[in-house]
Amino acid sequence: MGFVSFAGRVFFASVFLLAAYQEFSEFGIDGGPAAKVLWPKYNLFTKHVSSHLGIVVPHVEMKHVIASTIFLKGFGGLLFIFSSTFGAYLLLLYLAFITPVVHDFYNYDIEKPEFVQLFSKFTQNLALFGALLFFIGMKNSIPRRQPKKLAGCFANLNGWYAVKHWLAGYLNGSNDANGIWLEFDFNARCGSERVDSS
Repeated sequence: MGFVSFAGRVFFASVFLLAAYQEFSEFGIDGGPAAKVLWPKYNLFTKHVSSHLGIVVPHVEMKHVIASTIFLKGFGGLLFIFSSTFGAYLLLLYLAFITPVVHDFYNYDIEKPEFVQLFSKFTQNLALFGALLFFIGMKNSIPRRQPKKLAGCFANLNGWYAVKHWLAGYLNGSNDANGIWLEFDFNARCGSERVDSS
């Protein structure tokens, strides 16, 4: 099961890693073809934001934007392969930025072929976004590994004071220590049990 999970993360991250490698190899001095494609779409998106929200979006160099996306996809993809939640967050940040900007189906009429193509890619990125959210949710829901059970699960007991009290009585030769049942509250991983001191 561990190998299957690892292979799945490799296949998933390869989508981002291959794209990052291609953009890096074509980067040049101006950001490469990716910057030329992103520039008009980014300008149109910032105009929408400014007109609807009244926020002035600061000017940024496209080569810096492309360099940032390469970092998010490359570094985030590598970390994700090794089951890193931080890597998943980096990929989420990339998708949250690039999806509404590049796949701007909302700028086209529904009858045009560009609408269908961009909407299909938009929903594919939404599926990737949802898969990353699912991964993060599953990682957070799995309890952390507890130490291996010792005799009586002493490593995880909340009743350590009772153990200390019993040992003190036993070492002092108290007869009251013989035949006493000690009951403790265990955490969820240890469970509840009794330890016979005799």
